[in-house]
Amino acid sequence: MNFIPGQQRGQEVRTGLGVFQVGVAREGPVTLVMRPETMHRALGENAFQGEVMACAFAGGFQRVTLRAGPQTLVWHAPAHEAVVVGQQVTLSCPAPGCWTVPRGSVEHPSGGPT
Repeated sequence: MNFIPGQQRGQEVRTGLGVFQVGVAREGPVTLVMRPETMHRALGENAFQGEVMACAFAGGFQRVTLRAGPQTLVWHAPAHEAVVVGQQVTLSCPAPGCWTVPRGSVEHPSGGPT
């Protein structure tokens, strides 16, 4: 999972990566949660750019670590996708693959609250 701090107003979330649309309206500081397997290369809804920092083959997909703005994110790219360290990629995550929770209500994998 990817955990991104943001500020939500209605169904719009402003983050360091840009503005994202989500399905459930909320107000105030939130954590935007994005599933790595729902992200894909494309311009479109909830698009953002990142630089590939690492890539590891994981069977049916590649686990790609990328730097996007102030965030380090994980993307599960298709196994056949050509991904190279240092490459700039444009990804999007459709609204059904993103949601928000009130900030501080989930634990980040590093052990601290988001």
